[in-house]
Formats: sequence, structure tokens, C-alpha cells
Amino acid sequence: MTFEQFQASKTHCTDLANAVDGAYFEDYAAPAAGYVYAGGLFIEAFEGEWVLTIGNVSGRSNNLEGMERDLYDFAVSEGYFE
Repeated sequence: MTFEQFQASKTHCTDLANAVDGAYFEDYAAPAAGYVYAGGLFIEAFEGEWVLTIGNVSGRSNNLEGMERDLYDFAVSEGYFE
């Protein structure tokens, strides 16, 4: 999968817990919104910024494309698209 194909797989979601592994969202008081990519990877929308969590490291940014690139690079390195 190319980066452009990864971006094209983006689907807006108003409840990420129902779209991906809900365990990450157990402590959330309200549903989390964001984008789901390639059937299970996600970037969360939070307080006007984007949040990307990989493992136990989270980052916040206004640069969605930069976060998409980070998520894509992680997915490629972990063999998500093989």
C-alpha cells in the first residue's frame, strides 16, 4: 500500500471505540472521534488537534498529514500491509 492509498482509505468516525479495538478507549467519558485508516489504524481528534498514539507514546499536532505519515511509516515497519 502506498502512502497515497493509505490516505485514501481514511474514513471519518464519530465513535472510534466501535470502529477499532475499544480497549484503548475504556476510560473515555464520551465517544472519541477521528479517522480510521486501512481498516483499523486511527488518528483521534481532540480539542481542535490531532492525536496519534503508537504503543504508549502519544503526540498532538495540527498537522494531520504529518501524523498520517507517522502512522503509515509505523504500519509499514510493522508489516501491516504485507
